[in-house]
Amino acid sequence: MPNPFLGVRIPSEVHEALMARVTITGQSKSDLVINALRAYLGMSPQQEKLEELEVRLSALELKLEQLTQESHIHHHNHRPDIHYRPPQTSEE
Repeated sequence: MPNPFLGVRIPSEVHEALMARVTITGQSKSDLVINALRAYLGMSPQQEKLEELEVRLSALELKLEQLTQESHIHHHNHRPDIHYRPPQTSEE
């Protein structure tokens, strides 16, 4: 289903500014108007992306915490006998 159509009349100075932005950015008038409306309505793509990233970050933090706890449990139950010995140097 196609997006709904919205036709509006705008003042000539707004139209001129819009057309200048089209020329500068290469974006379509529709894309510029949609992005402007989203920003005005608090629905900017950046805000949506930020919220999505916050959710993903929370999930990663939870997974990291779980892995850290599992690592500590594994580390305490299995302690290999590995000792570091620095190489011996011969003195001349």
